[in-house]
Amino acid sequence: MKHSQAAERYAKAALSLAYEQGSGAVFAQQVNDLLATLNGSEALVAYLHNPTVEQATKQQAVAAVAPQSHQIMQGLWSALAQNKRMDLLAEVLTAYERLDAEKNKIAQATVVSAAPLTDAVVNTLKDKLAQAVQKTIALDAQVDTSLIGGFIVKVDDLAYDASVAHQLSQLKEQLTQVNNR
Repeated sequence: MKHSQAAERYAKAALSLAYEQGSGAVFAQQVNDLLATLNGSEALVAYLHNPTVEQATKQQAVAAVAPQSHQIMQGLWSALAQNKRMDLLAEVLTAYERLDAEKNKIAQATVVSAAPLTDAVVNTLKDKLAQAVQKTIALDAQVDTSLIGGFIVKVDDLAYDASVAHQLSQLKEQLTQVNNR
């Protein structure tokens, strides 16, 4: 996802302030919670993007869905409202999460397997990935039975496909090339 420069600046300012005040972990959790709320509410996002709604009203709407927010979060809403940028809120929060993960050397990883993985396998996979990328791994495990067997792992911009479906696809491609000669 491309981040606007404005969203990046707001996110960097919030990150700097949160860590200066020793509130990095608390603020990161509130960012995560509010972003989940925004991602789950198309109506709220549309409201924030509506040019006919006053910025202060948008700010009040966000405050209503996150009433116990940290003063840094409230300051972020205020700055966005004053600068007529409340429509950037989700983008700012997404940029914040990315910057916070970079600061804390956390890599988001996804493993998709044909069957559910045991906790032991997940922990081993996290350890191996952490060694490979030299970061702490936040792992999201998913199941996709169409893989037939094996798994697909994605970490940051890297992907490794060890699924049976992928291997069969490669075999089919090789056989097609041989038959076309």
